[in-house]
Amino acid sequence: MINSKKYILVKYFSIFYLISVLNVVTFNLISNYFKINSGFNNETQTVLEIFFTVVILAPLIETFLFNYTTQKFIEFFTSHKIKVILFSSIVFSIVHCYSFIYMVYSFFAGLILNLFYHYCKSNFNVTNAFWLTFLLHLAHNLTGFIILELI
Repeated sequence: MINSKKYILVKYFSIFYLISVLNVVTFNLISNYFKINSGFNNETQTVLEIFFTVVILAPLIETFLFNYTTQKFIEFFTSHKIKVILFSSIVFSIVHCYSFIYMVYSFFAGLILNLFYHYCKSNFNVTNAFWLTFLLHLAHNLTGFIILELI
């Protein structure tokens, strides 16, 4: 029998991932339709370098900085969950300032990741929340990598 807590986690991970994919696809469609350059320039890197940076390294560093650290810092000033999640998502968006459209996309990506991190932290523990959010972020970036680099 499947542990109900693990089942619920897999269910939530899947839901958050599907929302994440919708965010990636929507951003890509809008950018292509309006011929908007995301502003993200990776022409000097090989596909392998882009993969390592975007799919592995960035999610690891960003999960630490924008989920774990930022939420912990904001929670020092307020315990209001929505404010913590929104502010962390805004910070995540500002750091992704390649273009305005990319910042909007990043805000929604940050919102998805921060909501998931908060859910995991509330229902499991901080260590599990960190690694699970890292995996979601990795899956999100891998989806974007496949769409933008390989298709």
